[in-house]
Amino acid sequence: MNKKISDKIITFLSISDETSAIKINYYLESILGEIEKFIMLLIIFTALGYGLEGCIAIGVMLVLRPYLGGTHFKSFWKCFAATLIITVVPVVASDYILPNYLFIIASMIVLLLLIFFAPVKSGFRIDYFGVVLVKIRLRGVFALTLLCMFFAISNENIRSLITYIMFELIIDFVIAACRNGVSSVKKKV
Repeated sequence: MNKKISDKIITFLSISDETSAIKINYYLESILGEIEKFIMLLIIFTALGYGLEGCIAIGVMLVLRPYLGGTHFKSFWKCFAATLIITVVPVVASDYILPNYLFIIASMIVLLLLIFFAPVKSGFRIDYFGVVLVKIRLRGVFALTLLCMFFAISNENIRSLITYIMFELIIDFVIAACRNGVSSVKKKV
């Protein structure tokens, strides 16, 4: 369905350049898929009684995952299932309060991953080098800084939720890195 919608938008915009049309079509399909996923997650979280926590979990993922990277699936439903697991488990587990020092440990691990290894390679993402790689990593560090400030003003349940999500993102990063390697590690010729 997303393909049909994006094709109609491309036709409506009357883009004649084939390369541009393919790129725009890909981005539109991705955005529409993410919107669908977001709405479905909100419905699930609201049904479970975790509406606010679900929004925060999705927000934390939106802030950090583009810079860290993670596992990718070709099927929408596999991707949705992975996202559901990565968000629902921490939201439900956030009822069990974690000590603040675990957030510090998670933050340090994420910071080290951002500085030295991010973003993880993917078949869907190009390998970044040089200035572009530095910019991506700096944006990730800035996003982590904002997340730490939000953590400082949050209540205990939200702090636990953020900590759980960060650990889930670390696990996702490690799984993807084991499967695909890391962008900053150059291929041997």
